[in-house]
Amino acid sequence: MWFDKNAMTNVLSLANVVKNHHVEFDSNKDNAFIVHSTTCLTRFDKTMENLYVYKPKYMTGAIFLETVKDNKTFFTDRQVNRAKGARRLLHALGYPSVQDICNILKMNSIKNSPVMEEDLFLAEKIFGK
Repeated sequence: MWFDKNAMTNVLSLANVVKNHHVEFDSNKDNAFIVHSTTCLTRFDKTMENLYVYKPKYMTGAIFLETVKDNKTFFTDRQVNRAKGARRLLHALGYPSVQDICNILKMNSIKNSPVMEEDLFLAEKIFGK
């Protein structure tokens, strides 16, 4: 998935979606992808630009609810485990800012730390700030 926190749209990898959800597509029946989750069906219709997009039926204001469970579906198990390690380090150091931990890691102040800067950013994407 390509992700930009400032964008109103993001790109999903169908290969990653099917790891956790049933995806239905039959171009003879309907030119749309239907993603089956435990709570609902999400329809991705084809646009004139030949992309498949999800368009919410009601847009009175942008309200997006993200859960850790949903966020994890966009990452590999290895990435999730690395993010968990980054969170353990964050807790062990008394919750400094991500930038402070990045500086600590750059200065090699924590010898043989398995946590990398990328892991800290993964943790924010998965677990939030």
